[in-house]
Amino acid sequence: MQPHADNLLLDRAKRFRGKVILALNKVDKLPKTKLLPILDAFQKEFPFSAMGLSPLLRRWLRRVDEEILKVLPEADPYFPEDQVTDQPERFLASEIIREKAIALTYHEVPHALAVIVDKWKKNQISSALK
Repeated sequence: MQPHADNLLLDRAKRFRGKVILALNKVDKLPKTKLLPILDAFQKEFPFSAMGLSPLLRRWLRRVDEEILKVLPEADPYFPEDQVTDQPERFLASEIIREKAIALTYHEVPHALAVIVDKWKKNQISSALK
């Protein structure tokens, strides 16, 4: 463990007014005999809803999801159910064009590639997708 990083984490957690979840990555790399004292040390410093986290262990991911859902307040949605992004169609179209241009220039990787949409016809994408 890195004491300085741990102290920064703990200081930030102590200043936060809500509930705090501690999620550790790559716990599958440590034997339980080493992992449990680490979790215990964090738990003694701050009342985390502590758990290990490893993408390889789905049960840990389920536990993290469950803990997050326990502490999140229920509220009305910010956006309509059918809205998948807050970005305008014009921006999304430029990103698709940029992605395709990068894919076509894989032999000569550009350092930067920008797409500027000069002309936009409303509903052109929607009708093309149908």
